[in-house]
Amino acid sequence: NHLRTMGAVASRTLSVAGPTDLSDVIFRIVDQTRYTEVLDLLYANFHNDEPMSRALNIFDGKHRIPEADEYTLLALKENLSLMAVDSITNKLLGVAVNGVVTRETLSLPKPESVSGTGSHDKFRHIMRIMADLHEKAGDIFTEMDTDIIFDIKMVSTDKQNRRCGLGTDLLRRSVQLAQSLGYKAIKTEATGLYSRKAFERLGFTVAAEFLYADYEVDGELVFEKIKNHRGTVFMTKRLTEVQITKPVEI
Repeated sequence: NHLRTMGAVASRTLSVAGPTDLSDVIFRIVDQTRYTEVLDLLYANFHNDEPMSRALNIFDGKHRIPEADEYTLLALKENLSLMAVDSITNKLLGVAVNGVVTRETLSLPKPESVSGTGSHDKFRHIMRIMADLHEKAGDIFTEMDTDIIFDIKMVSTDKQNRRCGLGTDLLRRSVQLAQSLGYKAIKTEATGLYSRKAFERLGFTVAAEFLYADYEVDGELVFEKIKNHRGTVFMTKRLTEVQITKPVEI
């Protein structure tokens, strides 16, 4: 299923600031009782902001995007996604949608046709860019000496209940989760300048980049409306092995 391997994107409004006071926020693995809330949060805060989705006008503010929902739900079911919740109201404040990729699931089938104006048709433009980006990145599994890589797919926070640095903290905690579970590497795709900076602050490096200005279909510059972001980048971070201290014999 191509949706398992579409890649990761992060909100263009993701703060690059460090966390301030997040003492009233609880972080947990997203469980199935919160899936609908996660989807609602992404529609309210992510799909309108992500540069490619915004330029293509994939979400019209009313009609849901089946392909995006399926992609998100498949990731949530891997039980690696993190949510930030208000400790008093139990309101969902933010989410990091995470999963894993293997050699088999990372490779994307490039859509042959990108014609049409429906959300599914527009979605194919994003799929094609991600497929080209993954091809440019090369064999990251051999480079990272692993057959499975932790994947940060989407990060978004609630605009109405912003906590300074919450998005970055969700990223940091995702990195910690990956390391504690023994993964050797993490990958992500940052589609905007702000998310790219946030990942760079956490030690991610760019393995490949696809410029929006280079994407042309039938003589049309599809992403001509994107002005403040140069392109989508494939980023990776190598994780160091967790050192386990031997117990002291008494």
